[in-house]
Amino acid sequence: MVLGARSICCPEPPAVSGIRDETAARVAAVAVAAVPCHTGHLNFKAHSPLLSPPFLPSSQTPSSQELLAHKAPMGSLVAKLLLPTLSSLVFLPTISIAAKRRFHMEAMVYFFTMFFVAFYHLCDGPGLSVLCFMRYDILEYFSIYGTALSIWVSLMALAEFDEPKRSTFIMFGVLTIAVRIYHDRWGYGVYSGPIGTAVLVITVRWLQKMKEKKGLYPDKSVYTQQIGPGFCFGALALMLRFFFEEWDYTYVHSFYHCALAMALVLLLPKENKKAGNAGTPARLDCSTLCCCV
Repeated sequence: MVLGARSICCPEPPAVSGIRDETAARVAAVAVAAVPCHTGHLNFKAHSPLLSPPFLPSSQTPSSQELLAHKAPMGSLVAKLLLPTLSSLVFLPTISIAAKRRFHMEAMVYFFTMFFVAFYHLCDGPGLSVLCFMRYDILEYFSIYGTALSIWVSLMALAEFDEPKRSTFIMFGVLTIAVRIYHDRWGYGVYSGPIGTAVLVITVRWLQKMKEKKGLYPDKSVYTQQIGPGFCFGALALMLRFFFEEWDYTYVHSFYHCALAMALVLLLPKENKKAGNAGTPARLDCSTLCCCV
């Protein structure tokens, strides 16, 4: 492993002259290979997915050596490593609000996202690989997939389609997002594609409603209380995700979780008008999230 890593960025070791003993030559080769590269630690994750965490720290997560170099207290180091995991729990209020508004499918998607995001970041930290019950690349894939799918189902709920159009559009997003993320899970299109498509669909839908109603659709309060603030928090989340994580990944990514959860809550309509009149909204429980009732 050491010799393979050395060939990526370190020059070849000079030939050892005057050493004829085979054992001494091997010791000299290992000593040269153990010299760290002058460019810093290697980014194994960028070169091969087989060398990605939990066996090695992520390229974005600060390594234990980097954290110890600051000579910070051990408690603050552990808190910083666990902050992205703890910040993913901000989806719990989003799940609860969605369930109380009878958006049970959306609540299940939010729970799916929170589950994989939390374990993805938990397995990112050094020494926590024992908690990984799946391969790291699977956790990484479904954390990104769940986030993009959460944005899609929230925007489709905002469009308020009747059946079967609602199911058709949601399934279209489920399939196309899966293909897009499998092709490239780190590009801007992972989120800009679903958002752009949803905005186009919603615009066409609302223009048709305005033509039928011959007036503004939906009400002005929806634009001022939901759409405007929701898109502002969504834009903030994407800016933090793609442009500011190099400042301090731990804190910036945690704020990204908070901004995204707030955007989903604001964009979700205050009532599911397509759920029918089945009485009071169902409370959040395990059976609701598992679609058993």
